[in-house]
Amino acid sequence: MNITEHIEQVDNSSGIKEIDKTIKELKEQEHFHSGTYEITFNKTVNIPFNKRRYKKFDKMTVKLFVATNGLFCYTFYKRTGFNFLRHIKAEDVKEIKKIEKKEIVENRPHKAKLLRNKIYPNLWPELKEKTEEFLEANDFRESDLKPVYFLNRFHKWNRKGIEIDLKAAFDEKKDYKYKQYTDHHAGRDLSIEVKVNEDGSIRAWFSSEYKDCANGDYYLILNPKVAVFYQKD
Repeated sequence: MNITEHIEQVDNSSGIKEIDKTIKELKEQEHFHSGTYEITFNKTVNIPFNKRRYKKFDKMTVKLFVATNGLFCYTFYKRTGFNFLRHIKAEDVKEIKKIEKKEIVENRPHKAKLLRNKIYPNLWPELKEKTEEFLEANDFRESDLKPVYFLNRFHKWNRKGIEIDLKAAFDEKKDYKYKQYTDHHAGRDLSIEVKVNEDGSIRAWFSSEYKDCANGDYYLILNPKVAVFYQKD
C-alpha cells in the first residue's frame, strides 16, 4: 500500500490533496527527497517538537521528507524525525507551501536580530551596535544563524559547572578557559575561551576541533548557554 492509498483510507478531507501534492513533489527531486515547508492548519495542533516535548502550532515552518522506508515525515532537528500521518490528521491541514531558498535568505536579518538580543551584558559590544542587516551579511555571513546550545556537547556531569563558571567570568569580567579532550580517534576536542579586553568588554568563543588538529568548527558564545556558528576552518 502506498502513502496516498493509506491517507485515503484514514481520511477523506481536502488536506489529502495538500499532503499528496507535497509527497509527489518530494519524490520528484533528483537526490534528497526533502525540503522546507510552511504548513497552515485549520485548527491548533499539538505535535511532538522533539523527543522530550510537544508544541502547539497554528502554522509552522518545518522540514518535510520521504524516508527510505517510504514514510512521510517531518523534523525540526537533524537527529529527530516524526511520522507525519501518525501525529497530524489530514483534516487539520489547510495548506502546505514550499519555502524557496530566496524566502529563507530574506529571513536572515530577523534571525540575526533574535541572536543579537541573546547577547549577555558586557559581551560582544561591537555586535550589539550593528544592525541585523549588517550582521547577517558580514559577521554572520557563514552562519546558519541558529542558536547552538553548546553545553550539550560537553559531558553531562560537567555542564552545570561550566555554565556557572561562564556566568561568573562574564559578571566578574575575568578570563576563563575550559578544555575537554576526546579519547576517540574520530572525536572532537572541545574548548571554551573568555577574553576580557582592556576597555572591560568581553569576547567568548567555543570551538569543536578534530582530535589533535587545529581544524574544526568555531562559534561565538552569546551567553552562558547559547552560541552561534561563526566559521569552519
